[in-house]
Amino acid sequence: MTAIVLFSINVGSNESPVFTYEGIEYDDLVTRRVTTFSIPSSEIIPGRNCHKFTTEELPSLPQDLKNVMDESTRDILYPDVNGFYDGFADVISFVDAKKLLEKYDFSVTQRTAYDALNKINDTRYHFECIFEDDKYQYKLGFDFDSHYAKNERLVYVNVTKTNQGIPVIENQHVKLFLGGFNGTVIFNNKLGSAITLYITSPQIAGDWTDYRVDNKMTIPSGKVWSISPRNFHTSEDIVFHYDITPQNLQGTFTVKSYPACMTENEVKSLYSQVEVYPKFPSYVPQGYSFECGIQNTNYHVFLGYWNNDLREGYKDRVNAVFLPEFFADGGIAVIYYNEFAANYWSDENNYDKFEKAEQNAPYPFATTLTIEDEPAVMIKEHFFHDGKTQSFNMLMVFSDQGWYQIKSGLPEAELIKIAESLE
Repeated sequence: MTAIVLFSINVGSNESPVFTYEGIEYDDLVTRRVTTFSIPSSEIIPGRNCHKFTTEELPSLPQDLKNVMDESTRDILYPDVNGFYDGFADVISFVDAKKLLEKYDFSVTQRTAYDALNKINDTRYHFECIFEDDKYQYKLGFDFDSHYAKNERLVYVNVTKTNQGIPVIENQHVKLFLGGFNGTVIFNNKLGSAITLYITSPQIAGDWTDYRVDNKMTIPSGKVWSISPRNFHTSEDIVFHYDITPQNLQGTFTVKSYPACMTENEVKSLYSQVEVYPKFPSYVPQGYSFECGIQNTNYHVFLGYWNNDLREGYKDRVNAVFLPEFFADGGIAVIYYNEFAANYWSDENNYDKFEKAEQNAPYPFATTLTIEDEPAVMIKEHFFHDGKTQSFNMLMVFSDQGWYQIKSGLPEAELIKIAESLE
């Protein structure tokens, strides 16, 4: 194997050291999330080794790397691919990764990561080499993730200066809505020197580790750091406080769960952030009104319409729209699925509404029709409940960017009128 140049140092007369690895700046790696991987080989071929670990060296390897090496060989169940089995990966600290990159001759591959929603290009870095210990040969390495390819809107916090040269934070207090809407903060250092960000995680009952985030990060000048905090266990807002030194600046970011039962305006506001625009019917039968918008993903939403009898019979407004008996009793759900967003906002989406309609047309008890010049399929759904077979109607309408399902036990003509009024 041809040796490559590891971290080199270029120093100008008045410049700070710039560390590079095959032209990749240390500053471009340090704020990226890095994972380490281990892929065991089906046979040992010593001539391809970067290095063979001695018995004395193995204990000194980073614990995270040793863990993935152990996990990758714990149960080798899958067939080998070109001499290698399935591997295992986990997060590792940049400090531990850097020590190994400085010591051994890894090959590096740069891959373009394009976020089609935010129209941003970034790079992922893949380092790998083949190592051997006293039992196995492995392909070991590190993946440095993109800052931007999150498939959700990004919220920028810029650390910059006023016209008078005073350091300030633009977008000092931000709110994040989970569910794929805008759950990632990009801290952007626009100052001429490095900054260090200290984050205080909130105290949550039960001490759930899901709330915690990296509490310290030094961001080089002109670079960014992305953070995607999550909220899995409470509907309460979670507020993170942060301090930036040496500029002595403070701010917050608040993590909000998407509302379990959204109003029409909440549906429109949240989904528009990811360029998904579900239509609402202007017509529903007399006595019905909008009850609840239920988020499935950031490209899939359920809109429930109820009358007073349904409100008496079904107390759980969120889960009712998943029950066939709710539809059989006259409940209405308008369900929107955006194929464009489901394919990560890519212009290469090969979804075809006519093809999609044809795929559903052979469904038992299906009838094809056209609604507002769009292909559609009416389907009779049967299910067994309370000791008897029941049914409801499902109308599927296919448009250029996605499709609608309208489900209800109401007559077919009512579902068609609802579909014709979507706007």
